[in-house]
Amino acid sequence: MKLKVVFPIAFSLILSGFTAFSVLDTLVLESGEVILVDDDDDGGFVFPVKPDNDNNDNNNTENNNENNNGNNENTGGNNENSDKPVDNPVVDPKPDENVNEITEGQDGYLYTLKNNDLNIKIFKETIKTKHMQEDKLMDTVVFCADVKVSDCSHFRTRFASGRNSGPSYGRNIVDKTSEIAEKANALFAINGDYYGAREKGYVVRNGKTYRSNAYSKEREDLVVWADGSFEIFDESKTALTDITSNPLGAWQVFSFGPALVMDSKVHVAEDAEVTTFSDLGNQRCSIGVFEPLHYFIAICEGRLSDSYGMSLYEMGSFMAEKGVKTAYNLDGGGSATMWFNGKVLNRPNTYGDDDIKEREISDIILFR
Repeated sequence: MKLKVVFPIAFSLILSGFTAFSVLDTLVLESGEVILVDDDDDGGFVFPVKPDNDNNDNNNTENNNENNNGNNENTGGNNENSDKPVDNPVVDPKPDENVNEITEGQDGYLYTLKNNDLNIKIFKETIKTKHMQEDKLMDTVVFCADVKVSDCSHFRTRFASGRNSGPSYGRNIVDKTSEIAEKANALFAINGDYYGAREKGYVVRNGKTYRSNAYSKEREDLVVWADGSFEIFDESKTALTDITSNPLGAWQVFSFGPALVMDSKVHVAEDAEVTTFSDLGNQRCSIGVFEPLHYFIAICEGRLSDSYGMSLYEMGSFMAEKGVKTAYNLDGGGSATMWFNGKVLNRPNTYGDDDIKEREISDIILFR
């Protein structure tokens, strides 16, 4: 075979091999530093204490118990010399257990959950969104969750375990949202920012810093402060130490974006997209905040015959209409997943109606 024929064939094979390896290295192969993580260890992270009268109530209870004990001693002495029946001593009741009250299909909600620390209301809407190539409106299904927590320790994240014995930080360590959530004993969960598919972008989870490599170009990050409030910042212009050293306490930092709503107004441009090839309605996942410790989450279905999807601008508009002050775009497409009490609620897919399945991802947001 002549050289002029062999060379192009050899070059094509080498190029194809390199491309395949690049794809595997980026999206499949576990690589780089792997850190086994104890997601239940807050590392001494301090959450703000809401002012209340608990301490006074406890003191009063203790004082009353002391007085009662004194009275009981005297009564007991008298009872020794008395033929009257003795009442059983009063025993303080055990503290109420944190019982999950879950309802289905009541008051217009798909599901509700309430306990001492969480109040979650999940519902579904079908809205009209614009076709990106044709001048027509399409149906899009959106799953929504109104979530209140007693303090920010219940707003948690968790890494996938992959082939490891427990949740681990590292490139391309992946599990399904449902698998990560169940291992974490979550009550409600959504996908995170898929940090593991990238080499850059700040990663702070449950108060601990895992990655401080910043993007050099503009990149809008979301920080969840210890009081449960949200703030958007540009990581290309902000050192992570400026965030983690802030007295407010950086509990979570996500690097995906962009910001969809800021100061209660749509922040994203009408023609904005995460990637240049997103020219169709897509699955989206967004998290917003009404006020500290009160959140709103929306995940839209897309690429389906009965649910077209949304542009970033449409998701931003939807979140703003719901009244959030700040909203942020998390990983979407086939990653967009809402899970509640053992069930995946939406229909995550990558290639349409015949591909309904969860995409394996590196991290989730959960509430428990």
